[in-house]
Amino acid sequence: MDADLNELTENINVSIAAEVDTINQMADQIASLNLRIVSTEAGGTSANGLRDDRDQLLQELSELVGINTYEGGSGMVSVQLSSGLPLVEGGIASSMSSSRVDGLTTLSLDMGATTVELGLDDFGGEIKGLMSVRDNEIPQVRDSLDRLAYTLANEVNAVHEAGVDLDGNPGVSFFSYSTSTAADAEAWTGAAATLTVAITQTNQVAAGATSSSGDNTNTLAMVALQDDEVVDGSTFNEFYSQIASKVGLAVDQNTYELETAQDALVQVQNMRDSAVGVSTDEELLLLTQYQTGYRAAAQYINAINEMLDTMLTMGA
Repeated sequence: MDADLNELTENINVSIAAEVDTINQMADQIASLNLRIVSTEAGGTSANGLRDDRDQLLQELSELVGINTYEGGSGMVSVQLSSGLPLVEGGIASSMSSSRVDGLTTLSLDMGATTVELGLDDFGGEIKGLMSVRDNEIPQVRDSLDRLAYTLANEVNAVHEAGVDLDGNPGVSFFSYSTSTAADAEAWTGAAATLTVAITQTNQVAAGATSSSGDNTNTLAMVALQDDEVVDGSTFNEFYSQIASKVGLAVDQNTYELETAQDALVQVQNMRDSAVGVSTDEELLLLTQYQTGYRAAAQYINAINEMLDTMLTMGA
């Protein structure tokens, strides 16, 4: 399970790093469109097509990193990250880059004279979601697995070491593990990834209180550990079930919030379209009116032509 969590973390690292080029390309394109829009509108020409292209890029960028936008009087749009750091100012775009720090992909923003390290609070959108899972959800699950492995090993070892093996020797540790030496690490940090069976021979199993054949009193004592509330007031099975339940609840909550956000997005998009979009019904009505007007004008011209022809004939 710890290896699966490591693989998931690495997949997220790769996904975050892969989005950097896309973010930079979008920022550059928005900056370029800012300049083209100002230049086009300064010449008295409509730049609606360019504005539509920019709006589409802003929407895609917002879904990816979460942004705030402000349009100035000149028609240029300023783009900021959720924390307020500038991503696009007029015709200039900042550049984002990625690096590995302690095995994790980190992002930084180069604003010309200044480079700022970016964190979870700087983002919204997909990038924030990926970072939140990697930096918050996965470490919590890993910590719980470490605690379960650590307690399991210590409890079983304590009982096993109190017994006697088949050769009459005192029992040794049944499990072995290693933990992190970091100053801020918990006593159990790293146990899940390194938990292994320590004994190498079956005659080392301290099954009983004596070395007599058939003495399994110590084995029964180890089996009884499954009913002891030794992990934060829970049995081993209960504690594992709590880990699985928390993951399941997190998934359900995320699914619910996603559906709620999608409903809100649809409502906002409908409001935007009603304000600046095109109504197909209205356009169809106008097209019908134009067609009717065109037919009427054509008939009028035909009547004039016939009258002129008649007058010319009469004159001749």
